[in-house]
Amino acid sequence: MHSVKTILVVDDNAQLQAAMKLVLDCEGYETLTATDGAQALDIIHQTSPDLIFLDMFMPGMDGWAFLDAYHQKPGYRAPIVGISGEIMHPDALPGVDSFMRKPYSAEQMLTLVERYTERH
Repeated sequence: MHSVKTILVVDDNAQLQAAMKLVLDCEGYETLTATDGAQALDIIHQTSPDLIFLDMFMPGMDGWAFLDAYHQKPGYRAPIVGISGEIMHPDALPGVDSFMRKPYSAEQMLTLVERYTERH
């Protein structure tokens, strides 16, 4: 029996966040949500997600500030999928394992979830 994998979705777009949570919950994942990087760090302080979807452009603590803080944290680090409507070169996203451009499909998202959660 596989343990339930926890996915953290960090996005200030409430509709997108709700859609991602619905898809992930329906696939049997435990889905946590945050609207900015600071809230995400609080959640990570309490739990260790298996994967993080991170919107790069958010008010408050954006994706880059989150990455700086997260990578200073000792211990286990979950894989991170950066999300943006902008086309980004991986070099512009240090500390991000993969990238998904908005708009994306549920299939694209689930392919990445499977890739990164099967490793652990």
